[in-house]
Amino acid sequence: MTESDGRTRIVCPQCGKTNAVVTSALQSAIREGQPFTCAACGKPLPLPIVRNRIPMSTTDTIPGVEPVSFVSLITATAELDASIGDRKRSENQLRNQLLADVLDQLAEAALLLGGNAVTGVTLIWAAGNVGGGSIGAAAGRGDKVTLIALGNAVTAGSRDS
Repeated sequence: MTESDGRTRIVCPQCGKTNAVVTSALQSAIREGQPFTCAACGKPLPLPIVRNRIPMSTTDTIPGVEPVSFVSLITATAELDASIGDRKRSENQLRNQLLADVLDQLAEAALLLGGNAVTGVTLIWAAGNVGGGSIGAAAGRGDKVTLIALGNAVTAGSRDS
């Protein structure tokens, strides 16, 4: 999926056709939970991952944003193998990948439920088959590393308006 000239291009996984969708319409569809369909075959198109598109905070407040109403409690989970073949991933690479994945999922969940911000984000790390130890120790054993996130999807407006 790529963006240019105000359009997001999404390749249909069914027929392979590239669909050019107006980005603002796509963002509205994501917020409203409405699917887009392929112009050629009519199958639903995969919606893009939302990265850094809505404000998030670990507290109940977000600088410059006024939470207006609570929408829903939301959760997300991301999991990665701590090793790839014989090469071990570094702890920072694992943390960054898991964090990006889980925050994308939280943003998608908030938008799909009608929220436009997430407050009270809490992260829970689990490393290893027994759910214990550090990420580095899990990588050394070749175990899985999991990140669970919780947050409050809220509707919010600018404090300036």
